[in-house]
Amino acid sequence: MWERYLQITEFARIAKTSRKTLQYYDELGLFRPARVGANGYRYYSIHQLDRLALIAALRDMGLPLKEIKTYLDCGGGPLLNRALEDQREQIDQRIAQLRRRKALLTSAL
Repeated sequence: MWERYLQITEFARIAKTSRKTLQYYDELGLFRPARVGANGYRYYSIHQLDRLALIAALRDMGLPLKEIKTYLDCGGGPLLNRALEDQREQIDQRIAQLRRRKALLTSAL
């Protein structure tokens, strides 16, 4: 069956991201195009949108790209769970720090 590939600009528009982001992810080995033409152009499949959405969701949760790449390379659920737990702990620590800072500011005022 024939599959239509999208050029990077079209794929970026559909994915609501930038060409630069897709190029950067490719350089990192995090998200590669489905194929690269002889002319060096990157082509993406519409089926790749799910993987890119997962990367975006993990980024929104605060995970670094290196950890996302490790998870995607291994595909291990426990590895992702550990990374998410670590991120949650870091957020909890940051919230506690901000609360202390707010209390200090309140008392100073």
